[in-house]
Amino acid sequence: MNKFRIKDKTTCINHPPTLKELLSHRKATDKSNIDVSQHNYKKPEEPKTIYVGHIDNIPEEILNLEIIAWSKKDGIYISKNSNVS
Repeated sequence: MNKFRIKDKTTCINHPPTLKELLSHRKATDKSNIDVSQHNYKKPEEPKTIYVGHIDNIPEEILNLEIIAWSKKDGIYISKNSNVS
């Protein structure tokens, strides 16, 4: 696996897992209320928030997003651009 750590402890990977896969391997210390945002390559300083809330209420469409960076401890997940509105 091509995993590496960044100074702010956000995890990134070349072949991104889905949000569902990441949440299926949660630890007791991971946040239950999460923030999922879309990364905009043209405007990286302007991520688009697509979900904020408890992990039990996430729509299936968002669970299937590929996550390119995350911090489970902080409850932050960043996806590639997609058609989710």
